[in-house]
Amino acid sequence: MGNKYGLVWNFRVDSRDEAGRPSPPVAVEMRGVRFTGSISDGDWVEIPGPWRPGELMHPRTLRNLSMNAPVVATGGGGAGSLAGRVIKTIFLLIVLAFIIIIWVIVFTHVGRFH
Repeated sequence: MGNKYGLVWNFRVDSRDEAGRPSPPVAVEMRGVRFTGSISDGDWVEIPGPWRPGELMHPRTLRNLSMNAPVVATGGGGAGSLAGRVIKTIFLLIVLAFIIIIWVIVFTHVGRFH
C-alpha cells in the first residue's frame, strides 16, 4: 500500500518542569494529508496528553501558544482511513457482483447457441 500521509512534521519540544528546571526534550512527529496552522522555531506550544522522556509523541493537534492558534493534522489516519476502507469495500463488492453477473450470463447461455 502507498504512504497514507502527505506531510510529516518532525520537531523537538524543549520543556521545563514545575520548578522551571529544563526537562529532557520531547521528540514530536505529526502526520497528515493537510495541516491547519503553523509552528516556527522558538514558538511555545502546548501538546495535550501525557508524554514520557525518550518516547516519540504523535499528536494530531496541538496549540501554538505564541500565535494563540491551534495546529491540526488532518487525513491519513483515524476516521479518514475508515472512510477509505468503506469506499474500497463497496468498490470491491461492485466488482465482485459484476464478475458474478458475467459468469452467470456466460454459463447459462453456453448450451443455447446451437
